[in-house]
Amino acid sequence: MATTKVSALTAKTSPSGSEELLINDAGTSKKITIANAFTDAMGSGFTVSATTDSNATTITQGDDLMFTAGTGITCETTADGTVTITNTGATTGFVIAMAIAL
Repeated sequence: MATTKVSALTAKTSPSGSEELLINDAGTSKKITIANAFTDAMGSGFTVSATTDSNATTITQGDDLMFTAGTGITCETTADGTVTITNTGATTGFVIAMAIAL
């Protein structure tokens, strides 16, 4: 088998999930498919709820979290994935607090 530097290999830009990756497991070389490498990346997911809402929901891998505009509220998603929620109505008593860490 010929020796080739990693930097000289052809890049794979759209993996299908069946390709294999080489890993080092405590000094032993092993292989894993891309699909198996990213299974359960979110673990058990995360829970979303409102302060006054007792109907929390859990978001897991493959689910969508959608913000919906309402009276005096607009929602916009930019190309980089940033969600902006804007108050277009009342100027007092309006607070949005959100923290999502993946």
